Amino acid sequence: MLPELLSPADVGGAVTWRALCRDGALVPLWNHVAHRATVPVSPAVRARALATVLRGQVVVGGTAAAWVHCGGPPPRRVTALHKARMHRPWPDAAVRVVQATLLANEVVDVGGVSVTSVQRTGLDVARDADVPSAVAWLARLTAVGFDVRSARLALERRSRWHGRTRIREVLDTFEGRPVVRPGAAASPPRGLP
Repeated sequence: MLPELLSPADVGGAVTWRALCRDGALVPLWNHVAHRATVPVSPAVRARALATVLRGQVVVGGTAAAWVHCGGPPPRRVTALHKARMHRPWPDAAVRVVQATLLANEVVDVGGVSVTSVQRTGLDVARDADVPSAVAWLARLTAVGFDVRSARLALERRSRWHGRTRIREVLDTFEGRPVVRPGAAASPPRGLP
């Protein structure tokens, strides 16, 4: 029986792989990894597709983790988080290696791959993605359990969180609140001079 994920090397080369994708037997998923057309795409399948480029003890984070949890546009690169004082893995061209502090409840197993939890993923996306992309990812993540109130609470409990102001601004934008930057006066309500 064929595995659920196939690369060009698994089917005799790039030409055969492309032909199978063109004919609908394989469906491209990410970075020259396709799934059999009969295999439903799930978070586990997406996580295993990313795992093809991961080395060492890393955790998938950022928009790559968001893609694992809820689908959407696949990432261009995988953000691989590694813990401080751990060996920094040698990256693949498709991998961005970042050192991070992760709490035990911020990492989940998805199809045998370590991925940041939905809550942690939302905070990382709010910090790192451009605002329109971050808001779109937060909308998708909300559908699979991301909670803004809990995210704000987690942010306040960890005083050393990098990018706190940016995360708050993105969460405000996501919730439709006006964004007031430090030192800037709030705009007057509509209809007032």
